[in-house]
Amino acid sequence: MKRMCISLCLILLLLFISVELWGADWRILFKNDDRPVFYDAESVIYPAKDISRIWLKVTSEKYYYVFLNEVDCVGRKMRVLSFNTYLNDGQHLFSTSEITDWFFIIPGTNFEKIYKMVCK
Repeated sequence: MKRMCISLCLILLLLFISVELWGADWRILFKNDDRPVFYDAESVIYPAKDISRIWLKVTSEKYYYVFLNEVDCVGRKMRVLSFNTYLNDGQHLFSTSEITDWFFIIPGTNFEKIYKMVCK
């Protein structure tokens, strides 16, 4: 029985370490009203020619929000594919995969910073 408990603890420890090693790589992209906006450097993908997808995370005092954005690099447009809300302790509150309409990226905005990040 003792051996089984030790084995289970080791498995759980290895699982925790694995999640930490292969988790999101959140890096600051810019600050918005003194709140950092992060992007996941490991998950930027290019599913089609001139199209990119990037996960963004915005934090607040009680919540954080995670978005999957799609960027049309040629058309200079963006849309949201997924939106999720969490408490800061990680508890999931809300999700939607209702895709927004495309909107144009206005020069000089934070959206242009995202565009420049993924459409190099």
